[in-house]
Amino acid sequence: MKMDMSSIIIVCGPPAAGKTVLSKRIASSLHLPLLSKDQIKTDIYDAFVKNEIVNDQEVSIASYAVLFNTLKELIKAKVDVVIESNFDAFMSPKKLLGIKEEMNFRSLTIMCSADLEVLHRRFIIREHSNERHPNLVTKKYWDFDYFYESQQNANSYSFDIGGSKINYDATVFSQSRIDTVIEKSRSFILNKKI
Repeated sequence: MKMDMSSIIIVCGPPAAGKTVLSKRIASSLHLPLLSKDQIKTDIYDAFVKNEIVNDQEVSIASYAVLFNTLKELIKAKVDVVIESNFDAFMSPKKLLGIKEEMNFRSLTIMCSADLEVLHRRFIIREHSNERHPNLVTKKYWDFDYFYESQQNANSYSFDIGGSKINYDATVFSQSRIDTVIEKSRSFILNKKI
């Protein structure tokens, strides 16, 4: 039986850990809206920037503001939703906890991870593909040592806003493992124990 509150599936983790692929599959399979920080960021660049060089951090801040404000509106409407980002270690959990305290929602956090060398290799391939919006390319991470250090710092925190959790190791992509996460997400949405 469905509770009278929103159920939020939070897909998070480091760059190139498969967050976008997994969140799109979950949202599509469960017929849920998807809020993706990078998609919002891309839309901002496309709508306003027009190939100008801008402060990427300011666009990121704006993207999170849109994501969190849209999330609040969906929660008010009692809509279940998937949100996806590499949520920063300090601001995002606090922001989501604040929204949870203010508005009350159920949460399932899917923490994506993978071996750092695999992540870096995927990151480089993705950054050099034409699939990535040019304003989302992050050249500073092309250096493995810098990438490694930044991910070690990011991995030193635990993204915890309470609720249910799934750890998803995407070192090796497996359709059956993705299907398992989708089914656990479906059980969560339907209020079954995962």
